Amino acid sequence: MCASLLTCLFAASCGHALANPEDSLAKLPANLSVGRLAMNLRQSYDETRSTAYVDYALASQPVEILSDRHDIPKVVFILGESTSRHHMQLYGYDLPTTPNLVRREQAGELTVFSDVTSPHAGTMAVMRTLFSFYDKEAPGMWYDYGNFFDILRAADIHTVWLSNQESSGFYGSIGRTLASRCDEQAFTSRLAHTIDLSERYDEEVLPLLDDALSGDGRRDDVQSDFFVVHLMGAHEDFKRRYPASFSQFGAADETGGVKDDEASRQIRAEYDNAVLYDDGIVDEIIRRFEEQDAVVIFLSDHGEEVNDVREIVGHGDESSRWQHEIPMVIWTSAKFRAHHPEDAARIGQAKDRRWCSDEMIHTLLDLMKIEVPQYEKEKSLLL
Repeated sequence: MCASLLTCLFAASCGHALANPEDSLAKLPANLSVGRLAMNLRQSYDETRSTAYVDYALASQPVEILSDRHDIPKVVFILGESTSRHHMQLYGYDLPTTPNLVRREQAGELTVFSDVTSPHAGTMAVMRTLFSFYDKEAPGMWYDYGNFFDILRAADIHTVWLSNQESSGFYGSIGRTLASRCDEQAFTSRLAHTIDLSERYDEEVLPLLDDALSGDGRRDDVQSDFFVVHLMGAHEDFKRRYPASFSQFGAADETGGVKDDEASRQIRAEYDNAVLYDDGIVDEIIRRFEEQDAVVIFLSDHGEEVNDVREIVGHGDESSRWQHEIPMVIWTSAKFRAHHPEDAARIGQAKDRRWCSDEMIHTLLDLMKIEVPQYEKEKSLLL
């Protein structure tokens, strides 16, 4: 994307705001659209203008494995989108939005982490930190740091990236680039969501996961797999995130929030329905690993405000504590708990540790018992 086109996009967004002042002023605090666009244009231009250069920079980072004792056959990382822990029954919310996760916690299968935050309030900024040694304090560009998937490849671990997010266009650049570092990658659509407005429900990743689990794309000599499943989650527009059968909550069910009018309560209900729907999707993913020696991690990229503490619906405000407070859970199978009791104990003991997700790569390497020079044990959640 050239600089002139980016400038036009920004100008068009600003022009809409100026041409529709009442409408835009009402929506700007909620969606922060102009501010988010300006930030993303500034941060992402160097990345999106040359995919080949980014790939080259990633591939140029040396991978040196100091020790490798990986022994978990299946590790699954579910990356949610715009999911606020403040709207999850699992975290004490007053509506039953996460019945499946609650059931699994009560059965002793699930560890719920109480104090995890996101380094940023927007997806692209978070994506730069999750699977690389780049964090919110690091200088330079994220692709100048070592990435997790090249390390796993050097350790002979099969990697799979499955996504219901866009695979092209402005907002798809980082996800697409990370997916290209994996042995297998599949997206529900090959279009940018700005073009393909019929965004798909997250259930469409399940057939992709079933195909990957069939093993057709896997080398015979590889004994371990790492899966990323990237969901659309509860991203605005909320009512487009779930089928009609999941319209469990309506405006009459909503009693919280700072606005008590019908329209505001309906928006909150649609958000809660989206959270409920993805509780079912996460459960379906877990079901596919119940009989295996497996770990499933669920983490949202950032939180969301839905008229909770002020009259705002959306994300992208870096000053908002609410938008940084995210859910994180780890599910473990019965076989995992039997075969790796020390690891299971470490997971349980860490549930109340204060931790930021820009240190995720250190936690994953710790869990998988792989050491590289950049790994810092003290940054792992599982101390």
